[in-house]
Amino acid sequence: MDSYLYCGKLLWPAEREDYLPLPQGIEIGYSSYPALAPIVEQKEKHSLRLAYESPAIALRIMQEAVEVIIRQKTNEVCLEAGAAEISNSGLPLAISPVPAEDGRTVFDADLEPRQ
Repeated sequence: MDSYLYCGKLLWPAEREDYLPLPQGIEIGYSSYPALAPIVEQKEKHSLRLAYESPAIALRIMQEAVEVIIRQKTNEVCLEAGAAEISNSGLPLAISPVPAEDGRTVFDADLEPRQ
């Protein structure tokens, strides 16, 4: 499966006491996904929902995101994910985070963009 880089600000849910806060989406500032590049250029930012394939993946991504945010002192991260799910209007709606070759999914935002 092809994977792409999606970089931007993680979107978190409102604070609640009854569950772990998992990132719900990402406001894209850069993506290596070809269909998303012109949309990001045109709108400057585009929000995508995160579609988790399992609770284990969701928990691992939350842990990785918190580690990166603490290390960088910013909420801007890069995610490795598959192709974006496209809506009927043609706009990308959601991405499913997947591990990269090194096993991580969440990376520092200053990662060099790759094509």
